[in-house]
Amino acid sequence: MYVSLIINQFIFISIPLAFTLFARIEVILNDVKEAPFCLHGPTTLFERFYFCNKSSGDNSGSHYESKRFYACSAYRDRKLCSFYCKEEDLNKHPQRSVSSHHLLLPYKTTYYKESLKSALRLCSVGKNVKYCEDCRLLIYETFHNNKYKAVTSEVIINQKHTDQHTTVNLTKETILQPSFALKPLSQDKGNAQFFFSASTCSVLLSILKQTQSNNVLCIGTPRLHGYIQREKVLSSCEVNSLLLDLDPRYKVFFPTTFCLFNMCNGHVFNSDEKKRLTSYLKVCDAVIVDPPFGALPVLVSSALRKLLESASSKFIKIFWIFPIFLTSLLQTCEPSLKPLHYRVNYDNHHVFKKRRNEDISLVRIFTNVPLKQISLADVDGYQFCRYCEIWVSQYNWHCRRCNTCTSVAGRRRYVHCSECNTCVKPHYMHCVAYLELFRKT
Repeated sequence: MYVSLIINQFIFISIPLAFTLFARIEVILNDVKEAPFCLHGPTTLFERFYFCNKSSGDNSGSHYESKRFYACSAYRDRKLCSFYCKEEDLNKHPQRSVSSHHLLLPYKTTYYKESLKSALRLCSVGKNVKYCEDCRLLIYETFHNNKYKAVTSEVIINQKHTDQHTTVNLTKETILQPSFALKPLSQDKGNAQFFFSASTCSVLLSILKQTQSNNVLCIGTPRLHGYIQREKVLSSCEVNSLLLDLDPRYKVFFPTTFCLFNMCNGHVFNSDEKKRLTSYLKVCDAVIVDPPFGALPVLVSSALRKLLESASSKFIKIFWIFPIFLTSLLQTCEPSLKPLHYRVNYDNHHVFKKRRNEDISLVRIFTNVPLKQISLADVDGYQFCRYCEIWVSQYNWHCRRCNTCTSVAGRRRYVHCSECNTCVKPHYMHCVAYLELFRKT
């Protein structure tokens, strides 16, 4: 007989009912130098706990058992990354590094830099410029035997891309902001990409300017990085940014402001890009990180702390994009981060997407910057609370009993329950029977 269940933070499993009831997984943070490598950098040591209920003939009775194993830090599906190694079998994996050629692009940075300049020039004269997903090159049509040629003369494409390869049409605008042209990765248990809306990018850039953040690390935020680079070209924006992402396609469009990076273990894949990152950390004063919501915050936090150890500034402003209903999970590893009331929206997320005039997103910006320093005066739907001295949702209100603005979701005003001495959702009703039971226990 088998049972499937899910309990709080425990994983969903199907197991023999007579032996194991449930399991949970914990992360063991150790030195990555001792960990074996998978295709995505150093692996992570996990420990899975089982609650075992042996048969009545066994004197040991019910107890916990655990198994430790190394697995990929970025991908939670063995179909996406098949690496698995038990801790006791670590000696059987003498190879401490694995080639990641499938993530690395074949040409040097100088080639992609010249290619980008040529592509912008060709777009300005009306040429049909495309991006080839298979060759990972910017190409244009030569109108000679219906063939395509690489934007620079170093590489010539001799086969018909329109028939055999996947291509994306580009304009000058999408070359500057490629996240509008490239198809988002959609691996829910790995590198799932959701891109900020234009309004969210504008607000984030405004916050960076308000907090005097001039050199920003954009970790997992290609849409924001592209927005900043576009503003630098069109309006002389003074904010600089460096993109750290696990999607190698963006190197074609950001050859000098991109590093192939795994935010779950802090691994930089290319030696030249590692030097670029080390140099940038000397002037870095802010970090914006948008990890996959399924990624463990403890892994991202550990990688971020190790990364910022090389920074010259003693205080780095952090802006962590995360769902408000997972606040406790984030603050266990980053207690200094407090949520802004601004609702972050995505263009391609079916839940956290603004629909007409209804803003239902539950994603917030968690930051170590004092909230009083950030103004949302130019953003519709927010008001200033003179008691808290911060900007909150227009549907929020200050509770003098709780001495704070209590509406977490920011869509409906909470009401104060005098029995519980806290504010709750307006449709909640106080249960007297439960309160009496709670007092007795």
